[in-house]
Amino acid sequence: GMFLFKASRYLQELERFQPEMLAGSRSAWQQARRDTDFTRLDKAAFAAVASDSIDYAVMEKTADAVVIPLDAGWNDVGSWTALRDVSQQDGDGNAHQGDVIAIDCRNTYAYGQRLVAMVGLDDVIVVETDDAVLVGKADRMQEVKTVVSQLKTEGRSEATWHRKVYRPWGAYDSIDNGARFQVKRITVKPGGTLSLQMHHHRAEHWIVV
Repeated sequence: GMFLFKASRYLQELERFQPEMLAGSRSAWQQARRDTDFTRLDKAAFAAVASDSIDYAVMEKTADAVVIPLDAGWNDVGSWTALRDVSQQDGDGNAHQGDVIAIDCRNTYAYGQRLVAMVGLDDVIVVETDDAVLVGKADRMQEVKTVVSQLKTEGRSEATWHRKVYRPWGAYDSIDNGARFQVKRITVKPGGTLSLQMHHHRAEHWIVV
C-alpha cells in the first residue's frame, strides 16, 4: 500500500514504538559527511540500526491510522516481472529494453546493455548489465534475494559494489582483472583531483586520452 503522513507525525510514532531505531538513525545523520552532491551517513552508526519495515515498525502498532480504498491502477513495480507487465509489449507479450533480438518468444522481458539474443523462450526474464547476467522464470524472480544472499556468503564484490564506482572526482570502471593485473577506465571531472598514491608491490601504467 501507500502511506501518507506528515514527517513530524511519523517521527512522533517512531519515537513511541521504535525509540532505539529513531535514535540510531539520528546518530547516523548527525555524523554524516558531505561528499560533493552526496550526503553519506555514518556507516557504523547506520549499520547498528535495526532493520524493519514501516509496516511492522509503526503502522501495525499505531492507533491513529485509517485505511481508504484507492483504485488508481497502482503498481509499485517491485520486480522485473512487474516491470514487464507495465511495459509496452508486442503481440506475443514480450517487452524489451536495449539491444535485444527475440525469435519465437512469448511473455518475456529482456534488458540488455550489450546484445541479448533469445530463441524459443516463454515466460522468462533476462537482465544483462556490466555487473552480471540474470536469467529466470518470471514467476520466480522474487528469489533473486536468495542469489544476493549467496553472493554475500561467498564474499563476492557484486553483492555490494557495481563495476563502475563513483567518487567525488569522477568515476572508475574496472573493465578487466585477473590474478596479477587489473585494468581500470578512469574518468576525472573538470577540476577534479585524485590522491597521490605509491605502491611497493605493483606497477601502474597510465594512458591519458
